[in-house]
Amino acid sequence: MEENLRQWIKEISTKRPELSGFAICPFAESASYKIINSKISGVAPIEGCDVAIFVVEDYLTSPELRSWREKLDKTYPEYEFLEDGMDEPTFLLGFQTNFGGANLMLCQKRDYLQKMRAILEKTDYYSMWDPEVLNKIKG
Repeated sequence: MEENLRQWIKEISTKRPELSGFAICPFAESASYKIINSKISGVAPIEGCDVAIFVVEDYLTSPELRSWREKLDKTYPEYEFLEDGMDEPTFLLGFQTNFGGANLMLCQKRDYLQKMRAILEKTDYYSMWDPEVLNKIKG
């Protein structure tokens, strides 16, 4: 599983001409991350990395993952969580953005994420996203 996740991170970090030279996740290439296998109830912020990627139970549905994300966002307000449901693929101009091989819950510091979003707001990056998916990503 870890090797598949590392390959996914490489894929979403690849700059693509079709995306105006952006990667699906423009800052993934330089971010440090940890991959943690965990029950959803054990998801919590992890120090020492930019992104904690929790591989959680496969039986959780996308609505259940969203509910957990909302709880986690309230419990840890200085962090932002993003669910990545294996049964809910997302795309950016035809490129799959989610992992798809397992249910994930990603955790990042909110202030860092907001700084990166502010940088992207000054470009055409967000204009390429489907509004529904963009709303999910930006909360």
